[in-house]
Amino acid sequence: MLPFLFDSLLGMTAPVFALVMGLLLLTALWIDSRWGEPRSAQHPVVWMGSYLEACGRVTAQRDPWLAFVLGALVWIVGAGLVGFLAYGFQALVFGEIDR
Repeated sequence: MLPFLFDSLLGMTAPVFALVMGLLLLTALWIDSRWGEPRSAQHPVVWMGSYLEACGRVTAQRDPWLAFVLGALVWIVGAGLVGFLAYGFQALVFGEIDR
């Protein structure tokens, strides 16, 4: 089943996919060693942390059960937004969106 998955979704066999992923990892490590990490203001993980921190200040002031529910909703919205943006960017890069 796994080779079928690679052939149908990605248009490449499993060994070719593994090679591409290995090359991408090496490229990412080279870029990181060459230029280092981006500044905090430009890092998506920092953005997500700032979002959760801001929402946490609001939710922490509520009753525990409401804080839990609001925290879960905030997390779901944040993760959904990041997933939506990542999908949109990837679709633009790979031409899956008609312009």
